[in-house]
Amino acid sequence: RGWPRLRQWIEEDRADALARQNVEEAAAVWDRSGRRDTSLLYRGVRLETAPDTDISPRASVFLAASRRQRRRGRRLRRGVLAAITVLALAASTAAVVAVHNQNQAVQAKNQAVFNELLAEADRFQNSSDVSLAAQLDLIAYRMQPASQQAVTAVVNAEDAPLSRVIARSGSSFYGTAFSPDGRT
Repeated sequence: RGWPRLRQWIEEDRADALARQNVEEAAAVWDRSGRRDTSLLYRGVRLETAPDTDISPRASVFLAASRRQRRRGRRLRRGVLAAITVLALAASTAAVVAVHNQNQAVQAKNQAVFNELLAEADRFQNSSDVSLAAQLDLIAYRMQPASQQAVTAVVNAEDAPLSRVIARSGSSFYGTAFSPDGRT
């Protein structure tokens, strides 16, 4: 009561003394475990607030080992993050390449179907079914309207006489007639 300044110093040092005592006890437990158990080392706030002065050499070694463990953990996290980043970039690149290859395969397939349609249309044009040839040319044109082959085939089929199915209206047909040229 008589020395308030001394009492204030003692109170301030009490927290530091308690922290030093805790470090000393933790260092003793770690030393008894053979200094191999890294789970006993300080981490986080305990390591940040641990006192560096007025501690034993064993406690200094304990705190140094704790700091080394923290640096190892940081390096490990950085390495894992770098590996994940590289793997994500590789996966993204592989996905882009796969989509590109798939698009090329679809384009090649569509081109093959287009060429087959034109070939079949030519075959039917030269045989008896001109209407079917015109329909195939029209399908090919709808697949690739910019293709000069398809445009030419549709234009050539435009003047050809095409057959047409006459829908029945519920009554029967009793006669047919042909045009004088015999084509209609």
